[in-house]
Parts: sequence; C-alpha cells; structure tokens
Amino acid sequence: DVGAAANLVATSGGGQNAAINATFGAPLVATVTDAGGNAVSGFAVTFTAPGAGAGGTFASNGTATETVNTDANGVATSSAFSANATAGAYDVVASGAGVTDVNFGLTNAVGAPVAVVATSGGGQNATINTAFADMLVVTVTDSGGNPIPGTQVFFTAPVSGASGTFAINGTNTETVTTDANGQ
Repeated sequence: DVGAAANLVATSGGGQNAAINATFGAPLVATVTDAGGNAVSGFAVTFTAPGAGAGGTFASNGTATETVNTDANGVATSSAFSANATAGAYDVVASGAGVTDVNFGLTNAVGAPVAVVATSGGGQNATINTAFADMLVVTVTDSGGNPIPGTQVFFTAPVSGASGTFAINGTNTETVTTDANGQ
C-alpha cells in the first residue's frame, strides 16, 4: 500500500536560462513519494514563482502560481513557464501538504539591445582645444528596461566643423563596452 506523501523532489527543469519574455525550454517536474519510496498519485503540488522582480508565469493560467496533481508515477509537471520582463536569477518553489518545499533555480537573461539613451555628459560647453568637464555616458537596455552589460557602444564626433577628439585615441571615434550597469 502507498502511504502518505513524505518526499518531494525537484526532478528536472531547474538550472535553466531564458531571455526575458521568452518561454523556458523544459517544464518544471517534481516527484512525490511516500516514506517507502512508492509513488504518490493525485497529490497536489503547487509551483510558485516570485510575485515581484525576476520571475515568470505559467501557460495554464497566466499567473506566477500553478497547482498540478501528480500522475500515477508520482510526477507533477508544470505547464510551460515563461520569463517576465525583469532579468535576474530566482527560485520557483514547489510545495505540498506535509512535504518539504523544493526549489527550481531559474534565470531570466537580458534580451537584445533595443535602446541607447544619453545618461550624462550632453549639453556641455568647452573652450576651443580644452576637454569637456564630464564624460559622455549612455545606457543600453533591452525591451524590459534591463541594462545590458558587455555591449559595444560607438561614439563618433563630426569629421569637420565643430567637433573634437577622444583622449584615449586622439581620433573622432571611440568604442567602449558597457559595464554591469549597461553604461
């Protein structure tokens, strides 16, 4: 005879990455057994993603929480899970009555660059042949407004007329890579 549910194990689906607003490649799967290791069928497993910040939603109901009953093999499989627009790592928690919760570690990765916004350094004046007081800074973000590190940004001053050169290379162009803040 199968006893009461005693063990809940995260079987598969953790450790995945998906771009913001994209669907993860595999569902979240948890297995429930009794104290003797026998599969417990019909047991309600609730998968819960964070309600704020990086997280996502389940296809079955469009929310961050979904309850699934285990099958004859004691396996509860979530519907497709999609990342929200916030980048970052987080846990989806699987829980059930009388068993210890388990976590599925997931990461919403930043999307492709869609915006480059001047953050500071614009609107300055400088005397001819002197450096401007402040550096030129832009912020690169994805469609969710998440900063994108490691993106090359090309600064180019006019070739003729009122212009200038960059101190790092003495030319009118400079290529830099965004930092952890997308700047």
